[in-house]
Amino acid sequence: MSAMVLHVAAADETCPQFRDAPGRWQAVADDMVMNGVPMSVRQLSSDKPPAELIAFYRQAWAQADQPAPVEYPLPPWQVIGVARGKCFYTFQVQAQGSGASGFLAISHARSGVRATPGGRFPMPSASELINDIVHRDIGKNGRTVFLRNGLSMEGNAVFYRDNLADQGWQLMAEKRVKTPRGPGIVLDLKRQLEQGQLTISRSDGQSYVLFHYMDRP
Repeated sequence: MSAMVLHVAAADETCPQFRDAPGRWQAVADDMVMNGVPMSVRQLSSDKPPAELIAFYRQAWAQADQPAPVEYPLPPWQVIGVARGKCFYTFQVQAQGSGASGFLAISHARSGVRATPGGRFPMPSASELINDIVHRDIGKNGRTVFLRNGLSMEGNAVFYRDNLADQGWQLMAEKRVKTPRGPGIVLDLKRQLEQGQLTISRSDGQSYVLFHYMDRP
């Protein structure tokens, strides 16, 4: 995930509107699917620290007659979320330099029908899916999958070399890199016009896998 704050445009006009956290906002996608749920997103970069932005939404979403926001860690992110009617708001933030970055999403359960999140993505057994985001932009579509499991980095690399090849992906390059979590492995992939990148890192006894692709350059 890139280090930035995302704020979602309301997925439906019936969603309550809240004040924006302080910072620089930018539209990202009007139509995307995250974990099977349609939503829309804007992006924010802020010079405020993560704790101050979490506190902003804790106060903005507090209503005496409504459920309180729920907060939980998702390292390196801090997350706060709240439901208001059929709308669900999620804000996740992490430090970036002297400021912060993250995601704020609004989804709306209008029909109760979940969209298909782009088809099956291979995962080793006992993996935990953290996020599956389908991006729909003008002229191109993409997908970001984020998961974790107990396999070693090399074990994950072997698994994905084989399984992504079975899905038609060609390995163009493999390299060792430094990530915010420590050493990592990056696989650069291509499938016809599609371009993909898979990053594997390890922290606190868990391996983290981030896969991102676009269907055309």
